[in-house]
Amino acid sequence: MDGADDRNAVLRSLWGLTAAEARLALLLARGLSLADAANELSVSRNTARNQLQGIFGKMQINRQTELAFKIFGVIDTLIDFQSR
Repeated sequence: MDGADDRNAVLRSLWGLTAAEARLALLLARGLSLADAANELSVSRNTARNQLQGIFGKMQINRQTELAFKIFGVIDTLIDFQSR
């Protein structure tokens, strides 16, 4: 399992995201726009928008900025924990 798969699994485990939602969440957290992320994932913008609404609901957030803070906060915490 590579790093992207690890992060995807963490998001799925912590917040119950689907694999597609986790992939989208990671791209958005890295700063891609919804349109660019949809293009990267080869899905329509409407599909990406629907997935984003699912992500927001499951993670109890309302903005893409919150998404990045939440994801990177968890990843940083896990890295710190694993390095001990």
